[in-house]
Amino acid sequence: MSPNKWLLCLVAEDATGLCSKRRGTAVTRYVGVDVHKSYLHVGEWVPETGERRHWQVSNRPEGWAELLQRLDGSCHVVLEATGNAFELHDLLQAQVAEVVVANPLELRRLGAGRHTDRVDVDRLVGMLALGVVPKVWVAPQPYRGVRRLLRFRERLVSQRRTLVNQAKAVLRRQGLALPTEGDVRRVLSSPKLRRAGARYPLGMNGSSGVSRRCPVYRPPVPRAETAWIGREWEC
Repeated sequence: MSPNKWLLCLVAEDATGLCSKRRGTAVTRYVGVDVHKSYLHVGEWVPETGERRHWQVSNRPEGWAELLQRLDGSCHVVLEATGNAFELHDLLQAQVAEVVVANPLELRRLGAGRHTDRVDVDRLVGMLALGVVPKVWVAPQPYRGVRRLLRFRERLVSQRRTLVNQAKAVLRRQGLALPTEGDVRRVLSSPKLRRAGARYPLGMNGSSGVSRRCPVYRPPVPRAETAWIGREWEC
């Protein structure tokens, strides 16, 4: 039996216990949301009746409004941490009883393979009902801004490092070596290097493109750091 079928069978067997614990209270609804770029696939399971429903809404403000209209305080919602899941978490939090953001890497480890939207949502709902969803920490809004700036800075530094390594490779092919420490742009624009490029016009073509692109990534890094420092004090 596949892990997904085993999970659904386990949830079905445990449904009676879940219902008996909540008898006399509002009917509990478990809702899973599969987040896609252009739409949300939503699945709902009501343990007391065994009813399952699936529907889709657009991943746009009008679709979010439609989703909110179909949910209430008896709903427990789970969605994967992909796309705009954290924004959806903030939107749903005031409307439902609970919102859980699942770790997609852990979900793949627990049940690898390609599935349809319906199967993925049913699996999320079953795990939520059993309380075994691998959760991620949902950072407060100010912290999310800081984390985005840090990731942006890391990408800039990585791209700049790649360009520097390309420049060094071009120079090594011509028997020239860059110092271990120092400003690569200054070396690439030095008269000595220009003279070497004149002697080896074909072999040095790569360095000209690299030297033009290297400065592009240098100014945004301090700007990202300044923005990060400003955001840090808001947290």
